[in-house]
This record gives sequence, C-alpha cells and structure tokens, in this order.
Amino acid sequence: MGEYLTMAFLIVTSLLGIILLARLCLMRICGGACANGVHVLPVSGEVECVEWMLRRLLYRGAKRIIVLDLGCAAQTREVLSRFCTDHGAVTLIRADT
Repeated sequence: MGEYLTMAFLIVTSLLGIILLARLCLMRICGGACANGVHVLPVSGEVECVEWMLRRLLYRGAKRIIVLDLGCAAQTREVLSRFCTDHGAVTLIRADT
C-alpha cells in the first residue's frame, strides 16, 4: 500500500514540475516583462479589453506602462484615466494629430 502512495506522490509532483517548467518556458518564448520593465501600449479606437491588457502587463512584472492615446473612444479614454489614477505605474499620453 505504501508503494502505491509513494508512486502516486511522485507522479503528481512530477506532473506539477513539468507544468511549471512549461509555463516558465512559454513566458520566456511569448514574452514576459521587458528587461527594464517599461512597456509602451498604443491604443486607438474603442478597445474593450484595455483594462485587462494593463492588468496583465502589471501582473507579468511591468514596472512602468506608457499608454499612447492615438484617438481613443471616449469610453476607452475614461477607463484609461481611471486606471492611471488608481495605478501610479501607468501613464497616459495623448498624441495630438
């Protein structure tokens, strides 16, 4: 009975290790945070998932995010300005065209 429990424990921990290693490799390949931690995110039009994108960048380790407003819709600009107010690492820059 003890052999089966030991074998099950080894299998489960091995699978967890493989999953964590694959996640680490995918983050390296797909791009995690930049080396210096600064990201530039150009936004134009109506972007419904802009808050999700910003939260994802912060979660992945971005130390500073610069959002370029290239003609956002009013609702998107409102979401961006609220997010910038709540998070000091995010800066909104409006590009005058």
